Amino acid sequence: MCDVIFSAAQSAALTLCVIPCSQSYPAGILLPTWRGGHPTTLDVHVISPLQEYMVSESFFTRGHVLQAGVQRKLSSSLSVCSTGTDFVPLVAETLGELTEDTISIFSAIGRAAGDRFGPADSGSFTKQLFRRLAIAQWRGNACLFYFLLCIVIHQLSLILCKKKKD
Repeated sequence: MCDVIFSAAQSAALTLCVIPCSQSYPAGILLPTWRGGHPTTLDVHVISPLQEYMVSESFFTRGHVLQAGVQRKLSSSLSVCSTGTDFVPLVAETLGELTEDTISIFSAIGRAAGDRFGPADSGSFTKQLFRRLAIAQWRGNACLFYFLLCIVIHQLSLILCKKKKD
């Protein structure tokens, strides 16, 4: 998801840089001049509603997982906010739901990139950007499911080997 944002912002000719992860700065993308000329850090966070501690609450409360992801990112970003840099956590669920900030930022980047190539391209570029985001999410899900499947197969083979010895 971070790569999709970065390449789209490059297409929009926005000045940006990738921030390496450290304790004082979360990993993300820095836009030195964003809304109102303020430097803004975009921090991407993808969270699964299928985590054991999320399932029960997310079943009853729509958007609970997204809110938990935003709160987690905001609590870890206190050092960024104290530097005068705006901090925007871009939170998405593995199942596809996005926060309003994420939708807003993607739409703004899509419009900026579309305007660069002509006003007629603005809407189509934004749609293409959201499609790329969806593909990135599903690729991530495929890798996650493959990894989990490998773990399950390994566990089963250990159980079967143990039964053969007995």
